Parts: sequence; C-alpha cells; structure tokens
Amino acid sequence: TLIEALEGRYVATVDIKGVFLKAKVPDDMELIVKMDGELAETFVKLNPIFTLDEHGMLYLQCDKALYGHIKAARLFYNELDNTLQNKMGFEQNQYDPCVYNKVVNADRVTIKTHVDDLKISAVEKENVMGTVEQLRSIYREIKVHDGDVHDYLGMVMEHNRESKTVKINMKKYILEAI
Repeated sequence: TLIEALEGRYVATVDIKGVFLKAKVPDDMELIVKMDGELAETFVKLNPIFTLDEHGMLYLQCDKALYGHIKAARLFYNELDNTLQNKMGFEQNQYDPCVYNKVVNADRVTIKTHVDDLKISAVEKENVMGTVEQLRSIYREIKVHDGDVHDYLGMVMEHNRESKTVKINMKKYILEAI
C-alpha cells in the first residue's frame, strides 16, 4: 500500500473514517444540537425520554463531536494530537503544528495532517507500514491509498520512481471550484 517517492522515500495517504465521532466532547463543554420537524418527531417516537419544547424543537447534548459543528475539527485535532504524541510517540514540529516526526530505527517517519487526511512518509517502507498499522489499531476504520498517484487535499501528486520526481497538479480541484 506504499510507494517510493523522492530520494527513496515511501509514502502512504490515509483517510480516517468517522473522525468526529472519535473525538469526545470535554465535560466542561456544551455541544448542543437543535432539531425540529420530522427528524425531531422521529427521535421522540423512538425514545420517550426525548420531548419537544413548546415550539416543536428538540435539543440534544452531544457526547462526541458532530460533523458541521464549529468546534468539531478542533476536537478531533486535539484527539489526533494526543494519539500521535502520547500513544504513538511522535513529536509535533515546532514550526507547523500539523506535522509530526518520529525516529524509528534511524529513519525519520513524518506525518502531515489535515483534519482526517494524513500523508505519511519515511525512507523505510516497514516504518510507514508500521505507522499505518498503529493508526489502524487505534482508529480501526482507515482507508490507505496505494499506487503512484495520490489525490491529497485537492492536489493530485504523480510520483515517478525512475526519475525520483513528483508532479503536482490541481486541475480537478480547480474544475470543481469553477
């Protein structure tokens, strides 16, 4: 599931599925969801503990981060930061808080993060694979991309093993934006 890139580095891109549901809402934070209409009525029918207010609204306190909530990305970032540093032994880059490094058998493994999308690289293939397996054991459902072409954050990166180059284009992203 890994490819060789510049200077003999192996690269994997990882997408963690259902990330916001993996981030616990701290006890001192209220993350409230307000709903009305058919969805609220269905909740009440399914569980009589729920009741609508006088305006037909249902308010729910979330235990986990919720996609679309303004604080969801920060809650997951805190969760991922804790995982990478405290569970996996990576150190956060002092200049970019979305980059983490760890030395494994004299090889530097680098993880670049953007919410639930990770780009992992190292010289030794085993070190990238080991990092992927650690992430899988923690987050269970992850999608790992293999091959010489990676679509990462709207950038299509084409790795050429022979010339040890990477061509990056954003045509697909630009066309979607237009």
